[in-house]
Amino acid sequence: MTLRDYIEEQLKSQEKVLSRSLQLTQAAQRQLPTVDIDSAEFTVTLASLWEKEGEKSLTRNYVGTLEHAVKSAEAEFRQMNARSDIQAQYRVTLNLGEVQVQIPELLFEDFMQRYT
Repeated sequence: MTLRDYIEEQLKSQEKVLSRSLQLTQAAQRQLPTVDIDSAEFTVTLASLWEKEGEKSLTRNYVGTLEHAVKSAEAEFRQMNARSDIQAQYRVTLNLGEVQVQIPELLFEDFMQRYT
């Protein structure tokens, strides 16, 4: 195999991946107008800042409002780690079929548990 052959294969492979990604994105765009944001599916990840010391991180799917998803994840995180505060990095996505759209912290920081 020559260098040119290898590069050509890589570009064709990348084109397939990008084409699939574009198809999924377009499907999500078509789905969005029908989504009830008050009963949407969210994935919340709370990555513990103390994981190296044995604390557990959490990733869960929740159906409901964004606020419900974040508060439910926080309650579960506090319970599983036996703590009263949250010391974790947040990652929240809205699930639209096979596409996950990341929600910026700015949109949920008003009701998120602050850590000290």
